[in-house]
This record gives sequence, C-alpha cells and structure tokens, in this order.
Amino acid sequence: MQRPVGVVRVTSNRYIAGRRLSGLPHRRSTESDYDLSHRALSILRPPEELAMLYPIVDLDPRDLDELIAISQREGFAMVSRLQADYVSGLNRFDQPGERLFAWIESGRWLAVGGLNIEVHPQFADAGRIRRLYVGPDHRRRGIGRALVGAIVMHGRGAFRQFTCRVGPIQARGFYERLGFLPVAAERVTHVFEPGWPDDVRTPRET
Repeated sequence: MQRPVGVVRVTSNRYIAGRRLSGLPHRRSTESDYDLSHRALSILRPPEELAMLYPIVDLDPRDLDELIAISQREGFAMVSRLQADYVSGLNRFDQPGERLFAWIESGRWLAVGGLNIEVHPQFADAGRIRRLYVGPDHRRRGIGRALVGAIVMHGRGAFRQFTCRVGPIQARGFYERLGFLPVAAERVTHVFEPGWPDDVRTPRET
C-alpha cells in the first residue's frame, strides 16, 4: 500500500473552502501540503476521528469490490467503471499530472476519487476530477472535501484549472460550496480555478 498523504483528523463539517484563504489558521499533518491561497482549498483538521488519505499508484482492483457493491445499491456506476477501466488499461490515472486517491480506514475503502488530464478542447490546461465517490455511511464527515483538496494539490504543478461532470443535484451543491462554478459545456458541468502562480505549466506545455 502507498504511504498516506497525511494523517487527517476530521469532525463533521469542520472544513472550510473559500476564495481567499490566506492567513486562515490551520494545522499541518505529516507529509500533507494542502496550503493554498486565493480561490484554492484549505482543509482544517480538528482532533477527533483518525482517517487516512492515500495516493494509489498500483491499484489492486479487488480493493474496490466493497465500494462497488455499495455504490451500485445507490444506483451509481462510477466505481465499477473505475475498476473496469483500470483492469482494461483504459484509465489507470498514470499520465503526467494524474493520480488516484482513496480514503482508507482499518483496511476498508470508504471513498475514492482521481485526477485525469481533461481532453475537452475548451479546457486544454485543465485536470478533470473523475470517479469521486464517498460511501453513504461516511458522508458529512469532510471526506469528500479532503479528497478534492488532495486532488487539487496534486495537480497544482500540472494544471491551471479543474473540471468535473456532476450528475446528481446534491453533488452539484457539494462542488459549488467548494468554489467550483457551473459552466455550459459538453461533458463538463463545473470548473474550478485556484489561481496558481504564472510559472505553473501543464504537461502539454513543457
């Protein structure tokens, strides 16, 4: 198993996302680096429940089986598609700037989400958030926010903006509370622009 991004302590809804977060108090966790300014995410880690956020480099597809069963009971297919695409080699989150993340507690995968290069021509310098899913018993704990924060921070050296395609209405509210803005584009519903320094370059520019 990969080393965790960091030890993250969470309580329900004790996270902040905003547009200008410079100077907000925060506590850094081991190996984590979520500090952003301007419109990027800031993740506070109050003490209570211990959890782990891992970057996944070499996925064992069987690790997704429990999440697949849970998501399918809700009528969602994103985790099963993640597994199928990984097994087939169609998408292994292994291109420049890409990465898959998982929230794992006591060996159980509670949430997953990843970052791909966006192929939409309107967003040529963007990373695309893909296959984000948090099990229903573990929502409203800040896990989704932490996943998005890890994804954005991982992509900061590669992408100027981040896109996603959101279906359920309740999920749209989640992304919009994090600062994602609705857009009218084919296969893209929201975009987030952190405001990186000008020296950031995408994989296609270097």
